[in-house]
Amino acid sequence: YSIPDIGGWIFIAVGVLLVFAMIMELRKTVKITKTFEIKTSSVAILMILSLSSCQSGPAPINYGTDGCDFCKMTITDRRFGGEVLTQKGKVYKFDDIHCIAGFLKANTVNTPDIKEIYLVDFANQGNLIPTGESLLLKSEELRSPMGANIAAFRQKDSLEKYRQLFSGELINWEQAKN
Repeated sequence: YSIPDIGGWIFIAVGVLLVFAMIMELRKTVKITKTFEIKTSSVAILMILSLSSCQSGPAPINYGTDGCDFCKMTITDRRFGGEVLTQKGKVYKFDDIHCIAGFLKANTVNTPDIKEIYLVDFANQGNLIPTGESLLLKSEELRSPMGANIAAFRQKDSLEKYRQLFSGELINWEQAKN
């Protein structure tokens, strides 16, 4: 589960105390007749704090540092890989579609808790695309890190370009994860 640990709660408490201290200082320096200004600044502060919450999308893969959450190998090949994003915002990173499929079969995260699955765009290395928008090419000539030998593409023209270089078959996400 992705809930704040003690450090997170301390961070939240400090934020609340800072807002409280700022409101108290505003009351000292601004006359009570200017309550509109106090309310406006308080609302602005609360909006800034609420908008600076956690990111809810995929996180960039740090190649050479991040490890695959399934096979534990360091992710190094920018052409392959992907991420699983949960409803609570936790990101699991992988070096190959084979590892994503194994992770899903292991039921490490329940299917209803998965928000989205992203794959690395083979043509635009490092860019992530949702599985629903991806076009997949399977070819033994691709040589992915864990042997799935499946590349994902966002655009059909990129897929066709690489299909001429690596002869293979077009598959869908359901076939890829089985």
